[in-house]
Amino acid sequence: MIEKARYRWKSHHFLFILATISIITIAVGVIAINNNPDYAVTILGITATILGIIITIIIPLVTWLSQKKKNAQEILNIDNLLYSMIEEMKRIANNDGGARDEHLYILSYTPAFGNISSPKLYEEYRKLLFDIVLKQKADVHIICYDKNKRNEYHESMAKNLANNASEKKGEIAFWESQAVEIINLVRNNINNNAVVETGHIHPVLFFSSNNKLIQYTLRKGEKGSDVLGTVFQQSARKDFFSDAFREYKEHYTSTDITRIYEKYFHGKYDNKYINEAYRQKDLMRGRLAENGNKGLNVLLAYGGGKDSTMALIFLRYVQELFNAESKIPLILHIIVHLHPGMRKGVFQNIHNVVKKLGLNKDENIIITFKSKDHEYSKSELDSFFNETYKISIPAPIKNEFKRELLVLGHLSKGLGRHTFCYSCNIDMIMTIINYAIEPSHKIDFVVTGDSKKEKADYTQWVNNVFNFVNSSKGIRQNRNNNAKKTFIDNFIELQKKFNHDYFGSESQKNKQNYTNYRYPDLLNVCERIDFPVETFRELLDGLGFNFHDDAFNFSETDCFYPALMAHWAGKKGGANYNEYLRVHIEHVKEKMDDKGFPIDLINHAYNTFKNDDKVKEGYLFLDETFGIKNAHIRALLYSPFLDNGKRLQSFLNDQTNNIKGFNDLDVINYIQKGITSTPEIKLLIDNFITTWIGLEHKDIITIMNYSETPNTKDNLLEVIAQSDPYVKKVEIDGEQVIISGR
Repeated sequence: MIEKARYRWKSHHFLFILATISIITIAVGVIAINNNPDYAVTILGITATILGIIITIIIPLVTWLSQKKKNAQEILNIDNLLYSMIEEMKRIANNDGGARDEHLYILSYTPAFGNISSPKLYEEYRKLLFDIVLKQKADVHIICYDKNKRNEYHESMAKNLANNASEKKGEIAFWESQAVEIINLVRNNINNNAVVETGHIHPVLFFSSNNKLIQYTLRKGEKGSDVLGTVFQQSARKDFFSDAFREYKEHYTSTDITRIYEKYFHGKYDNKYINEAYRQKDLMRGRLAENGNKGLNVLLAYGGGKDSTMALIFLRYVQELFNAESKIPLILHIIVHLHPGMRKGVFQNIHNVVKKLGLNKDENIIITFKSKDHEYSKSELDSFFNETYKISIPAPIKNEFKRELLVLGHLSKGLGRHTFCYSCNIDMIMTIINYAIEPSHKIDFVVTGDSKKEKADYTQWVNNVFNFVNSSKGIRQNRNNNAKKTFIDNFIELQKKFNHDYFGSESQKNKQNYTNYRYPDLLNVCERIDFPVETFRELLDGLGFNFHDDAFNFSETDCFYPALMAHWAGKKGGANYNEYLRVHIEHVKEKMDDKGFPIDLINHAYNTFKNDDKVKEGYLFLDETFGIKNAHIRALLYSPFLDNGKRLQSFLNDQTNNIKGFNDLDVINYIQKGITSTPEIKLLIDNFITTWIGLEHKDIITIMNYSETPNTKDNLLEVIAQSDPYVKKVEIDGEQVIISGR
């Protein structure tokens, strides 16, 4: 601000001097012409006069240019900002010439402005906004602080304006009521996405379509990083707001995570998040020395969720500390396992965080995207990070996911974790293992961010599963002095058995393909610290990580499937849908509470699940992603082929209006023996399998060989579920019910 003031004084001073010179020059010229007949002097006088006239013309031109440049500086006076805002709104409100293609964008601490303006000015602003919104004079959008940050800001304002605690409280409540009124006005009359509430606002310039700057940001406070308020108008494309907000997030620039991280955590939590990073850095330097200073490679699995993002932020900080004092850099490998349950919001989070941390342009970072055994090309990743933040899973890989979902859904009658999670989790871990033991990658550490409780739960879980896998082969569990080798060897055996038992195949790629595979150490960065969301929340927001509805979907996970899990849990109750759903929701809330989620995020996750909207969205998602129709889901939840088709006839009877012309024995004979009584029957059954089941005969035979009440002692799927901390039995109306979901 001092620099701006100095600039204005110098401009005016220069113009004053220029005007004085002009007057003197003209005067000297006129006097020379009138008083001296000498030709040379006359010429000099005429020249001086012309020069003076030219300077006189230049003065208003320079003044105009100076004013234009002044207008291209930040507005330094809040009154000018607010009145300019009101004038812009008046122009839109008074325009009756059909200006509905105009857009009004409001960027502010609070959407109301009532706390930084006179009541009269706020009332005028409010009336104009009502007129613009209700009469559809413009498409209005707001970017503002969320409620928590609004309260913080209001409290700081109240310190200066209120005389006592009671008056302060009243002012804060009044300002919040104004903010809520404005938010509701825009959301109810434009759409819900017209207001973006965020935990942190940073300065940004927005331009209108003709590239003339309408309004600028106003910096306030020592940080110099917050926008007090600006209003601007835009006659441009309809997607301007989403693009502008993405660019606004992009402009939170710093490739120096060290500065951001230390500023954020300095003095907080006894500096434990900084101290632990230094400890991890020293640990890794020790490993570098053990390697004979030949290099250090660390692998992190990044799924785009909050847990892996917090681990990534921490690890990036450790990497910068390490590389700042070592000639041999720490190479960070980041592997992203893509699956169809990831929504647009998750990809946006991955895109934003990677770019804000400068990972995609760092030669010491290697980023790999994989879906099962498919690895995405460099050109696809470049497009993802530089342009589209979208990436498509190839159709053959999607078909594999679809097959797994339908088979496991039929085997479990639609239990959530069985249907959606187990195959995906095994794929993900095997992707990490295959990458880690590939000799050319030279991975020293595989990093996880699980809490101590999660680690203990998962360790017990996988040990139980490993014991079963090996005992089923008549051997003891693979154990030796090398714990990392034990885990990897056992997990490879688990994947092989899982694929063999349920899909008639084994992994196409496992460690037997390598001759000199490595066994990296497992490094849990949460051994001495934990990563609760509230601790990192503002930092997450600053890096472009958002808890979108489609990236934070009805549970503490970033996957879309949990909303379907909840609905299917309710469906199992039949007419008692609401009670079964309630029990499932309580289970989800309990798990979120165990992980230390703030209540507002728990409520947000719960409120995103509205029976009709979310169920319709989920079914549409399955249809668009896999071609899984409602009929497929109805059959999956009924699971008519279990126990050699014991319930197949009852299913056909239930669907009598849709399925006619054959019985259960016709179907079973055709699937098992490939025979039918007539070509017409064959055609009917083929249509039934396509329309209602969506699986091949070999998969239906696998389901037919599976018991409706499987023994937990001799069935891998049930052994996995038995120790799963997200699966439990509850009693509803005297009946034992399995809750399986997140």
